[in-house]
Amino acid sequence: MAGEKETERRRLTIAELRKMKNYENVSEEQAQEIIFAVRNLAVMFYEHLNKKQKEKELAKEDKQEDAGIKEEKSKTKQATTKRKK
Repeated sequence: MAGEKETERRRLTIAELRKMKNYENVSEEQAQEIIFAVRNLAVMFYEHLNKKQKEKELAKEDKQEDAGIKEEKSKTKQATTKRKK
C-alpha cells in the first residue's frame, strides 16, 4: 500500500530455527519441514486476511451504493409528490 514502509521478505533459516526454544536439536530434515510448514501457514493466513479485507471493502461499497439508491428513490418520490400537488 502507498505510504507504508516496505518490509524485507526473507525466509527463516535452519540456524535461526535452532536458536528458538525447543528447536535447538532438530535435524536438518526436521528443520526444513518445520520451515516449510510455517511458511505455508503464513501464506494461508495472509491470503485469508486479504480475502476478508476485500470482502469487507466490497460490503462497504455495496452499503454505500444502497444508501445512494435509497437517497435517489427518496428524491424521486419527493419530486413526484410535489408535482401532484
